[in-house]
Amino acid sequence: MCGLAGFAGRYMSNVHWETLKQLMFISSLRGDDAAGIAAVFNPKGENESPTWVYLKQPGQVKDLVYGNKHYDNIFNSHYDLRIVIGHTRFATIGKNSKENTHPFSMNNVVGAHNGTLRKLPEGHKRYETDSEALFARIDEAGEEEAINEIEGAYALTWFDRGNNKNTLNFLRNAERPLYIAALKNSESIMWASESEALEWILKRNNLDFECIIKLKQDTHVIFRPFNQDDWVSSPETKELKPTKTLPPTVVSNYKGSIIEKMFPKPKSELKTRKGFNGLLLSEKEYNDLLDCGCIYCGRIQEASKPLKWISSSEWLCEEHKDTQQLLTN
Repeated sequence: MCGLAGFAGRYMSNVHWETLKQLMFISSLRGDDAAGIAAVFNPKGENESPTWVYLKQPGQVKDLVYGNKHYDNIFNSHYDLRIVIGHTRFATIGKNSKENTHPFSMNNVVGAHNGTLRKLPEGHKRYETDSEALFARIDEAGEEEAINEIEGAYALTWFDRGNNKNTLNFLRNAERPLYIAALKNSESIMWASESEALEWILKRNNLDFECIIKLKQDTHVIFRPFNQDDWVSSPETKELKPTKTLPPTVVSNYKGSIIEKMFPKPKSELKTRKGFNGLLLSEKEYNDLLDCGCIYCGRIQEASKPLKWISSSEWLCEEHKDTQQLLTN
């Protein structure tokens, strides 16, 4: 569980900056292993794209927000600051290091992720964390292709300047929350993982807001703060969620097995011969159980034997047989 926080507007005032610092601090209740921000600025020229800098480090958020001199320099040295994407990390996949701290910066995309992926996107072997792999895939192939390749928990915030889109993007599924507040009289928004925290911090700093909305799951919300005058009140929305399909080579040993008696479809969470719902499985039932799904994605394997053992009762399918390191981090 990580924390997302951020600001976007025509102009970032000192009050906005201090409010975001407090929002980052309270977001550390959701994750205090590391923290970081990405700050997006106006284009320097008419035909240029927005630029950004990022600052991130392992350790408690107070060490970044109040202990790192470069943090306030980002605000004090730039009058054209428009967007800040913040993240507080609860480390799951990948060691706790600066390199693995959010936000992640690619060629045209910078973003932060709350959640853990169970199925990773194409090209993930180049990266230590699921989150960096996801944003790299968004940068390379676009969000639709990237989301279609994954399974797991996610709430995402990212900025994309590719093809002069210059969009601020939000997306979540049912496994993670995300809230956005529209501020009054400022053409600005702020966001956080928890509505109570967001409301309290805004009121604490006397920032009036029109509303706080919970993002609808599987709905991609797209703001255009650089290209649209009424960008706060009229974001683009579209459905975006993974399309789950099984490859044609996959067949099932599920029919007639003990698992069919327990569940309407295969489960991958069954890991031991003893103790599941008080049942003691026979050797045949136990073998049937193992035939009913990869522990990483739940897929059924054509082979009569597991392709890669993790323990006496866990295995990985062909696609995920190299993901043992991810599972054990």
